[in-house]
Amino acid sequence: MAPIINPDFTAHGAALAPVLAAMRASPRPPAEPVVITTGWRAPRLSALRLRRRLIALTGASEDRVALVSYPDLGRVDRAAERVARVVRERGWDERPVSVVGISMGGLVARALAAGVLGAPKLAIGRVFTLATPHAGARLARWIRPDAAARVMRPGSNELAVLDEAFKTDPTPLRTYTLLRDWWVGGRGTAGPDGLTHWLDAVTPFQKTLAHFAIVHDVRFAADIARRLRGEEPLFVRPTPPPRD
Repeated sequence: MAPIINPDFTAHGAALAPVLAAMRASPRPPAEPVVITTGWRAPRLSALRLRRRLIALTGASEDRVALVSYPDLGRVDRAAERVARVVRERGWDERPVSVVGISMGGLVARALAAGVLGAPKLAIGRVFTLATPHAGARLARWIRPDAAARVMRPGSNELAVLDEAFKTDPTPLRTYTLLRDWWVGGRGTAGPDGLTHWLDAVTPFQKTLAHFAIVHDVRFAADIARRLRGEEPLFVRPTPPPRD
């Protein structure tokens, strides 16, 4: 089956390489610090490539891009506390930070932005999420080994709390989806409005493990980097994902 082309992405195929080259050649570090939060039980290693790409594509100094993981923690509030501690230890709690949340890390970021689910409230200017189960994860319907996994069950009270908090205090949120995500489901990773910046899986790795492949996909990293740089993004607008 041929990949579904998103007409709202402006750098398909060979058009992406010169965009990446221009970004690397002309650094524009973001004004705010950037925090990357990992997924459920994911080690730090899982997000190192994304961190390196964001640094290379924005020109940010290494000490302005933090990566926080919590493979030893099975609760969203505990993960949020760890993120908050890193932000405070770096002295970044005096003004808004940008957060790039991977899978469950996006829910952690939203909890911190709203100060709900037992998370301390942080000044978060904007949140970018990759494969985050905003509407719940398919897998969590049947497999929920800890409290964090239970939060990600479709229809959970915690997801409803996050959506209600978003209505009253909508921290700018950009969601990204790689289709064929059988762990969460493409539509499950869309934002509260049902819209997302989506692309279809292309490589065998992406088609088999889209949920994990998205963090290695330079197309999404490039759009996030463009927004961090204050430049025209590569996605024109978010739309409903055409399939899971």
